[in-house]
Amino acid sequence: MRRALGIVLGIVSLAGCARRTATSADCEAILGRIVAIELGEMGYRDSALLQIKQRELRQRFASDVQACVGHPLSARALRCVSQATSTEAISHRCLR
Repeated sequence: MRRALGIVLGIVSLAGCARRTATSADCEAILGRIVAIELGEMGYRDSALLQIKQRELRQRFASDVQACVGHPLSARALRCVSQATSTEAISHRCLR
């Protein structure tokens, strides 16, 4: 989950030339996608358990999500995040 924190906080340096800034919903969506991918890699397949874990991690990283708000973020980056199948793709392709 440390990767999740680093990725969300790294948005400002990785987003490039964006014409808009990240909203709270954008930052939560990025974290949510990262969490879903990582939990899937750890074997969490039960959707109810996944929702519980996502809620716990959203609370845990709430201040980090708020720190991401206002940083440059393109619509292309958000589309890429929603389609990514690995956290590496998010950090190395989507948010660069």
